[in-house]
Amino acid sequence: MSLNPTPEVFTILRPSKHFNIPLKNKVNFTSDNSEDYNSLFNITELRIALEKSNDTATGPDEVHYQFLKHLTDNSLLVLLDIFNGIWENGNFPAAWREATIIPIAKPGKDPTNATNYRPISLTGGLCKTDECPSGSVPRNQQSHN
Repeated sequence: MSLNPTPEVFTILRPSKHFNIPLKNKVNFTSDNSEDYNSLFNITELRIALEKSNDTATGPDEVHYQFLKHLTDNSLLVLLDIFNGIWENGNFPAAWREATIIPIAKPGKDPTNATNYRPISLTGGLCKTDECPSGSVPRNQQSHN
């Protein structure tokens, strides 16, 4: 799998110390994607992400963390396959991009003024769980299953 099918080189302009003339430094962003953070998620990361999740309000998918926390081992493996499939092919489900927006009044402000509210976005449980594994455990401290 290659996320960078063709090498791309970007140019950064910065001022010279001696003259006010931009210098060009080429930065090569190509990768073979073998870095730890590019590896597939493993079952340990998924379990830790679910353990660390708080019981928050559900989003449009109405999938609650308590439901995900009580999945069987086989169901967790299916969910892990789904997450890794998304990671590998980059096709993030459109439904997971949706959120329920709830206006919350700012404390001490006039609640009759619409500008005194802040939006809270409730994303779906599956989307939130898919976002967590990569940051839940330092990848260099785990065995990959």
